[in-house]
Amino acid sequence: MSKEVIDGLRRDFEVLRNEMYSQVSNLRERISRLEGITMQLVERINDLDKRIDGLDKRVDALDKRIESLDKRIDYIARISWVLTGTVIATLIANIVVHMIK
Repeated sequence: MSKEVIDGLRRDFEVLRNEMYSQVSNLRERISRLEGITMQLVERINDLDKRIDGLDKRVDALDKRIESLDKRIDYIARISWVLTGTVIATLIANIVVHMIK
């Protein structure tokens, strides 16, 4: 091989090597950016998990309140039936008393 051919091959090799280094550098930058984005996504997911946990606690507290209110409503309904029965019994007793007189 002539010296010109060898010099041409060396130049081509240098160009290819420089292109390869440039592409590797670009890939490293992209990977670095992707790592940063990934970390941001992980932070956001963790924040959302914390928010969901807080909402779960609120829902549990509301469920307990609803159960308590249901018990109160049942208690009030029982009392109203007792009072209604008492009023009816009193009316019947008054009618009977008036009939006897």
